[in-house]
Amino acid sequence: MAKTLKHVKDLEEAGLSRDQAETYIRVIAETIEDNVATRQDLEIMGAGLKQELLTSRAGLKQELLNSVTELKQEFLTSETNLRREIENTRTSLRQEIGEVRSELRNSIERVEHKIIEAEYRLVIKMGTIVTTLVLIGSAATTIAVKLF
Repeated sequence: MAKTLKHVKDLEEAGLSRDQAETYIRVIAETIEDNVATRQDLEIMGAGLKQELLTSRAGLKQELLNSVTELKQEFLTSETNLRREIENTRTSLRQEIGEVRSELRNSIERVEHKIIEAEYRLVIKMGTIVTTLVLIGSAATTIAVKLF
């Protein structure tokens, strides 16, 4: 209040009447009271903001925990799916390798069979040639004996 009186005196010295100076100071004081927050206003607002912050923090913490839990579950599901795919691929590859081995065995058996057949034909042809040579030799001997 002492400052208010000082301001009134300052305005009077500047040329305003006492009523004008008091009215001017009163209007300014009311304007300040209506528009400027008091310490109590700020404390109440601060307490409210603090509570909102704590509530938001708790909510964010829970959301973070939920996200971590979801990510862990997704990771486990992905890992399980990947393991299953790897095992399916192994099984498929084993089966295909088995089929290729079987086809190779069959091909080798066919080639071996053809080689044996070729050997038999060669033996028969050689036998025929030898027999023919023996007959030719025998005929030549017979002719030579008759000539001499």
